[in-house]
Amino acid sequence: GMTDAGPGPGNDLNMVIAILKRIMRSGSFVPILHWREILRRLGKVGRFDDLHNLCVELAAWYGPVAPSAAWPPRRFRVPAQVPTSHHLHPLRMLFNVSLQKAIVEWGFIHKLKRRTIPLEDIRQGMIPIIRTNDLPVVTSGITLLKQLNHHGVYIDGPGVRSAIFNRLITYYGPGRSNRRYNRWAKARLQGKMPLVAKQIDDALGGKFFTGVDLSRIVRARATKRLMSVRRGWDKTYAAKRMAYLMPRLGRFDR
Repeated sequence: GMTDAGPGPGNDLNMVIAILKRIMRSGSFVPILHWREILRRLGKVGRFDDLHNLCVELAAWYGPVAPSAAWPPRRFRVPAQVPTSHHLHPLRMLFNVSLQKAIVEWGFIHKLKRRTIPLEDIRQGMIPIIRTNDLPVVTSGITLLKQLNHHGVYIDGPGVRSAIFNRLITYYGPGRSNRRYNRWAKARLQGKMPLVAKQIDDALGGKFFTGVDLSRIVRARATKRLMSVRRGWDKTYAAKRMAYLMPRLGRFDR
């Protein structure tokens, strides 16, 4: 079951999930976009265990099944001959590239966030010992995608790679994030790039981020991204400037 988040939005989300599951199990169709929005909300608020469980359940539900299986109802079953990589397959629509990238990044973000200690625990002296040298497991998103792949979900390799580099640039690239949790994570991860790279490779099951000059690659990608952003700013400024000048130039045409 879903984690009880107490009164408020968390419980509202639990209720929506329960209702949609009942509709689905009754044999009625639930639009994929509904589930994708729910998965995004779970990820954004850091409910990774609930996100993991629901992802696996939905992958099993919409994935390839034996012809003799009673569920899902026959009229909503995708033929096993249709590859899950097809752009109209429910699994491809549900776990699109955007969501896969978000899942990878949520694994980093929520494990590295500073934990707030309840005031009551502080009063009772129940303050956990936090070892700043410890590196939490930041690859739970990658691990989840591998598990979903076993259920038939098509995983977009370049998208996953892009999401990993997005986190590495945030933590090890130049500049300062305007999000506090990113700044906290960056400070916490300084000097730990080899450990992070090893975690990533262990999760991926190969040597991709270790054994290379990762810091140089991250810097190069960060510079390329910064130049792209600046070009975008320049184009936007030029377009706004032209829109401002055009009415004035029009006066001289009369």
